[in-house]
Amino acid sequence: MNEPLFEEKTLYGKQTRGASVPVRRSERKVKPFPLGEVAVDGLLQGVAAGIVMLLVFLALGALEGYAPSRILSALGLTHDATQVQGALVHLAIGAIYGVLWSLLIALPVRLYFPEIETATWVAVGLGFGCLTWLVAEAALFAVTGLSMLPWYALLMAHLLYGGTLGLIQARHGTLRE
Repeated sequence: MNEPLFEEKTLYGKQTRGASVPVRRSERKVKPFPLGEVAVDGLLQGVAAGIVMLLVFLALGALEGYAPSRILSALGLTHDATQVQGALVHLAIGAIYGVLWSLLIALPVRLYFPEIETATWVAVGLGFGCLTWLVAEAALFAVTGLSMLPWYALLMAHLLYGGTLGLIQARHGTLRE
């Protein structure tokens, strides 16, 4: 489960100026990996980033004068959702987005750019966070009642969600060497 995605090989015998001199170079070979593990990692990363986002929602709601109970119940997909239902719905949506992140973005980026830096992962995550904000703005905010918060507060929370996904992926991705 924790095997690196790439294994190093050493090749010898490259011709150099007419003489056979051993030259070491590394060749990357991609190991097979189960997509289920990648999906579960994304699910857990999405829940972790969803918790960060939930805390940001609560803080921004408090700045706007809303009680935490109002923010939590607004996260449910119905107008009569309880605080617990709202928090669980929010974390479930975060988990789903985390699986999509892991399979559609993190996995291909890891395969094509295995040496990607932490700052780049965070930037990719911020882009994903912006995408989730656009989806939420178009489909969810009118239904959930979170439209009571200003658009920039919602955007900031989604950017932090995506940035957290990127940071987690950079620090502890399944495919990390």
